Amino acid sequence: MDGRPNLDGVYGATTDPVRLIYMMGLIWRFAQDRPGASIDLLEIGSWCGASALTWADAIALYCGEQSHLACVDAWESYYDADTNEQGWSSLIEDTLKGDHAYDMFRHNMTFMAPGVVLDIHRGRSEVILPTLPWASFDVVYIDGDHTYGAIADDITNAIALVRVGGVICGDDLELQEDECDSSFAVRLPTTDYVHDRRKDAWFHPGVTKAVWERFGRVSAWRGFWAMRKLEHGWQPVSLVGMPMRLPSHIPPLRLVELKLFLMREGLL
Repeated sequence: MDGRPNLDGVYGATTDPVRLIYMMGLIWRFAQDRPGASIDLLEIGSWCGASALTWADAIALYCGEQSHLACVDAWESYYDADTNEQGWSSLIEDTLKGDHAYDMFRHNMTFMAPGVVLDIHRGRSEVILPTLPWASFDVVYIDGDHTYGAIADDITNAIALVRVGGVICGDDLELQEDECDSSFAVRLPTTDYVHDRRKDAWFHPGVTKAVWERFGRVSAWRGFWAMRKLEHGWQPVSLVGMPMRLPSHIPPLRLVELKLFLMREGLL
């Protein structure tokens, strides 16, 4: 474990590595719009560090020196074991006992790309976010508690924290409101992950409903979504032309599988 990040099994959770490519593409887009500029990025929900390492790789590749990455996570239990139909809750719950997840995050951050200033805020997002300076981030990434009330609050706080011209983005938007039955989020507000019979797909109804209520249809790629903040409103983000860069922390065997998949999909 000491020679590389540990993102196997539950430490990597269910992160889709293809989504990480689009996350790197978002930083590429920022750099296209502001060549040579540093970036201030806030991550809400860090788990064991796969996304943080991805952001750091992209920042080191595309952005100016003295860029900042702030990570907010409580690294404590928040799952309701009765609401996650695929059983991930029990695995994550076990990992959150004691400081296992937090210790793994700190270990993995020792492999962060150089030149990125890391700030760690340990605590629940509804407590930490209101203490951060308003309009102080170029990108705010939301990947914390996916239940409807929690992510709705995170989006509200993120809107205040992101600068005009900046981007709010997030993970786990597998289906948008007009593609599925998001009433799960109303009928069972603590539901995390359910199966939609209409699309025969698993999705996070809280994410679907909260994102739709605030933005309507958003730009999205395999569950990763993003919207740009304007002076008066929001606009989709285009990643047309982005390079297909892979984050360095992906294990070699997984990297081979990912490259083969991307080639089959015509993405590489």
